[in-house]
Amino acid sequence: MIRVILQDENGIEVGSPVDFPSRMIPALDDDRFKCLRFVDPYGDTVFNHLQMAPLSEDLDLLENSKTDLVDKDAICALKQHI
Repeated sequence: MIRVILQDENGIEVGSPVDFPSRMIPALDDDRFKCLRFVDPYGDTVFNHLQMAPLSEDLDLLENSKTDLVDKDAICALKQHI
């Protein structure tokens, strides 16, 4: 699992953390994903406010590729978080 934490510019947590299955992170060489493929499942990954739109597009693409309702629910929870 990857714990997703949204922080403001001062590093203060906004909302509750969301757990996201690491198995759904695309491969690094999957260039369909502009941001999501760069998530490091073993370390911290930070996206800034300019990357939120491409990250949201990545999550839409990922959601459309999944058929499992549990996977879709996890993606939906993350999309609501950002």
